[in-house]
Amino acid sequence: LLGDAATVAPERGIFLGETRRMHPALCNFISDAVYESRLHADADAARQRLIIDETLDPEALAPVGLRFVDVAHEGCAQRSLAEAERLRRTYEALLGQHWIDREGVTNALGIADILVVTPYNMQVNLLQSVLPEGARVGTVDKFQGQQAPVILISMATASGEDLPRN
Repeated sequence: LLGDAATVAPERGIFLGETRRMHPALCNFISDAVYESRLHADADAARQRLIIDETLDPEALAPVGLRFVDVAHEGCAQRSLAEAERLRRTYEALLGQHWIDREGVTNALGIADILVVTPYNMQVNLLQSVLPEGARVGTVDKFQGQQAPVILISMATASGEDLPRN
């Protein structure tokens, strides 16, 4: 039905072009990468941000947007201890910080406010063993449709050659 298009053409259906979940800094990246620049954040989403001490983990922490933290490891397919340990540092730096929601209300950042997503159950199990009890860790399937002030992603796979099942 879509052919070569990434989104539904106006004459073929309805594309809901506004998100109420993502801050514009994140939405703009997703919109350009996936939705032909047609997705936009509503005005209230711009209020959402972290209030954090970025010096606790300057490579990973910022008030808004997407960050990539390179973790060197080799030979990892579905599990990476190096990534789990690096992610734990960021996770622990976030706990006790604060965030502002779309209504402008400041909230403490706790375990319930952080989702940790990874493609592999082996990495889920490893992350659960290194993160605090009650940490919300799972695959994309587990968290589909959910949201949180912070999402941490662990890819686990070291390289394209290490990818399982192509």
